[in-house]
Amino acid sequence: MRDLLDILAAVREFDDRGKPYAVATVVKVAGSTYRRPGARMFLSETDTVGAVSGGCLENDVREHASQVIASGKPKVVRYDTSFENDTVMGLG
Repeated sequence: MRDLLDILAAVREFDDRGKPYAVATVVKVAGSTYRRPGARMFLSETDTVGAVSGGCLENDVREHASQVIASGKPKVVRYDTSFENDTVMGLG
């Protein structure tokens, strides 16, 4: 709950200043995951609040957030945590 309050505070601050930002949200999971649906992460050029994983997806989420901020268009990104995608998640 604390993450959500911190994210809402960041959204309010950036809205008030007219600064661009993105909010990533976990919408569906399958199997064992660190975060559940509804987990959120606020991202801007300078700030990050919250998390959508145990840390292994955050860099890639930042890349997508930068693209969303630049384009102004929402995006859905799917992550497959099987072994084929280990490099995306910073493993081996």
